This record gives sequence, C-alpha cells and structure tokens, in this order.
Amino acid sequence: AKGTATAGKVADEFIPPGMERPFRPVNPEFPPNKAVVDAMESPRIKGMTACDGTDCSEIASKLLAAAGGKGKVIEVRPTQRSNLNLYENGNEVPGQAYHQVYTDGRYVYDPRLSSQPIPKGDWEQHIKGMNPDGVTISNKLQGLR
Repeated sequence: AKGTATAGKVADEFIPPGMERPFRPVNPEFPPNKAVVDAMESPRIKGMTACDGTDCSEIASKLLAAAGGKGKVIEVRPTQRSNLNLYENGNEVPGQAYHQVYTDGRYVYDPRLSSQPIPKGDWEQHIKGMNPDGVTISNKLQGLR
C-alpha cells in the first residue's frame, strides 16, 4: 500500500490487493445512495463492521434496508470450496466460504473493505484479482451450506 492517511481522510493512493491501481472515486454525475452511505457511517454499522462475530450477510441486509429495498445483495463464492480470499478491515482473510455485499447496481458497499462506495467493476476486479482460482458472483444467495 502506498500513501498515508492524513486528517482522517483515507489515502487516495491505497492499492487494494488484486488490483494495480486504487479504487476509482465515486462519480459525481452518478452519486451513490446517500441513505446507504449515511448508514455505513452510523455507529451501528461501524460496530458491526469492526466485530468479527458479525456475518457479512447481516451487514449487507442492513444496508439493503437502509436503501429502502432498492438494489440487491450479491454473493461471491470461490470455485474451490472454502477457498475465498478477502481483504477486510486492513487484513487479508483467506479460506472463506462466501462473502455477501450490498450493491445499488453501480456501486458496491462493502464497509469492511472501504468506508466509501466502490465502483462495482473495481470491486469485481479486486475480488477476482485476489482469487486467481476463480469465483462466482451472483444474486442467488446461498450463505453457508
């Protein structure tokens, strides 16, 4: 990771694992859902994000509720069972079964990865880059099975 955080602002130069560049900023012409951004900044979601005992599906469903049911929860699964690599709260987390996030179709809201909405294509590139053995991204949620 390059750059440093200053004055409480996330460094623009952070390059997420699996990518060769930082996530693109939000496009002002296509703003993210303010209600979901506000929810991500709320003490409740921040607490859930920091707690390892809170499942990603719980966070995703709370963000979907904050969006008034608009958008959807999507799930990424590894091609090889329980072999999903994630980057959460500043650490690489290997060996996961699945990961669920909320998307409005344009941005992915994954507060354990970023406090800001991530352009959906960048999020997919990051996930695929961290998982060279392959992943499936779908709105058909299976969770733990």
